Amino acid sequence: MLDNRKVIIDDLLKLADTGGSTAVLYASAAATIDAVAKTFDTGGGYTEGVLVIDLETITFATGASNYKTIDICLEGSNTAAAAFTDYVPLARLLCGIAATSTDPRLDIVHSTLACITDGRYIIPFHNDFGGTVYRYLRIYTTFVTATAEATGSAEVAFKAYLSKR
Repeated sequence: MLDNRKVIIDDLLKLADTGGSTAVLYASAAATIDAVAKTFDTGGGYTEGVLVIDLETITFATGASNYKTIDICLEGSNTAAAAFTDYVPLARLLCGIAATSTDPRLDIVHSTLACITDGRYIIPFHNDFGGTVYRYLRIYTTFVTATAEATGSAEVAFKAYLSKR
C-alpha cells in the first residue's frame, strides 16, 4: 500500500501551531503561529490544495453541559483585516461526540469529518465559494456547547498548513 499521508510542508503555508502544553486552545479563536494571528494571502487567484491538520491533543470533559464539539475551519475572506467580517467556510474538521451539539452547522451525526482522536487529517479545499474567489485564508477554531464557554471544558492542540494535492 502506498503511503499517501505524506505532504509537502512549506513554512509560508503554515496557518496554525498550537502544539505543546503551553499553547493548547480552550476557547474559540483565530489560529496563530508564534502567538501571532496568521492569514495567508493567495494573491487573489483561484487556489486549490489540501488543508493538513496534525491533531496532537483533543480532550472533552465528561459533564453534559461541557463542550462536545470543536470545529477547526479554514475560512476565506476578501478582507485582510484580522476581523474577517466577510468570511466563508472552505474546509473544516469537526471533532467531537455525536449528537451533542446544539449548533446546526456542526451536525456531527451527519458529518463524514467527525473525529475524536489525534492524528493527521488531510482535507481538500479551494477558495471559490458560491462563485466568489476569496483571497485571504485563515484557520478559526470554535468550541461549541449548549452552555457558555468555560475554560477547561475541552482542549485541542494542532498544527495546520496548506499543501498541494
